[in-house]
Amino acid sequence: MSKMTDVGYGKPPASTRFQKGRSGNPKGRPKGRKNRPPYDAVLGQMVTIKEDGVERRVTAAEAFLLHMTKRGLDGDGAAARSATAAIEKARLARGAKGVGGPEVSGVLQPL
Repeated sequence: MSKMTDVGYGKPPASTRFQKGRSGNPKGRPKGRKNRPPYDAVLGQMVTIKEDGVERRVTAAEAFLLHMTKRGLDGDGAAARSATAAIEKARLARGAKGVGGPEVSGVLQPL
């Protein structure tokens, strides 16, 4: 048999195979489709936390950072490194935007 008439597992009929020079996805990715996960939407949500018996509302990002800092202070080294890195990243981003505040260096160094 010739190559064009072979039909079977892994060999679709010649009429349904991809044509030479044509993309397998001619329309491409739809406009407006984002490739990044919606971190800002998730971390920007307001959540209620309880500290020392008092409830207060903070963003999910702040609650996550508080939780990681607490775990770091309780002895979890990975959480301490993660919290320190997040704080430094936020500090650098704030400094890059020009929003000032008191600069404190070396406060949250891991032991």
